[in-house]
Amino acid sequence: MNRGSQLKGIGDHIETVETVTASGEIKKHSQQECLFYYRSSIFQNTDEIIVSATFIFEKGAYTSIRKEMLEILSSRRKKFSNCGSVFVSNPALYADYGPPSAIIEQCNLKGIIKGGACISPLHANFIVNTGNSTAKDILFLIHLAKISVIKKTDYDMPAEARYISTAGKVIPAHIKVEEIWKHSL
Repeated sequence: MNRGSQLKGIGDHIETVETVTASGEIKKHSQQECLFYYRSSIFQNTDEIIVSATFIFEKGAYTSIRKEMLEILSSRRKKFSNCGSVFVSNPALYADYGPPSAIIEQCNLKGIIKGGACISPLHANFIVNTGNSTAKDILFLIHLAKISVIKKTDYDMPAEARYISTAGKVIPAHIKVEEIWKHSL
């Protein structure tokens, strides 16, 4: 993807990326070839595995960089209780209604539980395992949030979260949800 926070992405600091294809070929990509964008890159649509990257960073004062990092970490620890966001933040949706977490909360879904999974009571764009959740529990909550937000706003929220099939295929969670929903959860 293009992991980021505070409207910044790791792709902003990449010079080159080295990958290996499924056939074993080693490739080197420039930053421009990687097509980094908010939560996306070319690597979401290839069979390539990233094995290394070269970064370019800006110089700064150690104390101010450290202070900013500690403030960010402190803020994230207070509200984030899992490995990351479920839904991608759409700039148009954000401008009209706010971030996915705020809209999901406006749909009264914060804290909703399905089986062992829960839409986080701390940050509604996270789903947490309360102890024994299944993939179906999590996918159910993703579908519930997605449909509720569409009904409230007419905006679709694609999932940032990915589902890995038993065959090893990586699928955006919202697409897996649609497949499962056809056969009922």
